[in-house]
Amino acid sequence: MNGLGELYEVKGEVFKRLKVAKFCLFLEKNTFIRPDHITVFNFFLGVFGLVLLFKNPLALSILLIVHFLLDNLDGYYARVRKIQSRYGRYIDHVADFIIGVLYLIVSAAHYGEAWMWILLMLFCGEMFILLGLGSAEDKFPSRVFLIFYIFGWYRLGLVVQAIVQPLSFVQYLAVKRMKGRHFGSGRVN
Repeated sequence: MNGLGELYEVKGEVFKRLKVAKFCLFLEKNTFIRPDHITVFNFFLGVFGLVLLFKNPLALSILLIVHFLLDNLDGYYARVRKIQSRYGRYIDHVADFIIGVLYLIVSAAHYGEAWMWILLMLFCGEMFILLGLGSAEDKFPSRVFLIFYIFGWYRLGLVVQAIVQPLSFVQYLAVKRMKGRHFGSGRVN
């Protein structure tokens, strides 16, 4: 995948088939709820999930499913209603990053294994590099481990994250470099 653009297209098509745009129109016309409100609420929902982590797998699973749905809804709502902003994208990515870091910290502390702390450093290092490249709007660290957490597969999710994290980052940098070489620009569109 060459960036978030293709992912937005896929999610947009699914949301279009589900007629989510009508729901977004309803929110905009009949409530005070805007995409940034959904992002902030979703951030606190993710933080609340930390309380459930390793204590109530079923409740955590339900909460994470709602979290992922809302995480996709806020951006779609902003795009479909044409009220997106650079600030909104920024807080969405920062909220996702913070949630990912918090889950990794709690997981590493729970298991107490050194490689999990290394995974946390990789996750944070990738985000700092993306910020330094000015690419945080194009890609942010994968949080694939949270999908595994939905099923209660905590350790497996961390193992998969340890594999996916560096591979997705290297793939992103390679695509970014190739586009820069072929098109004279380092920016991924």
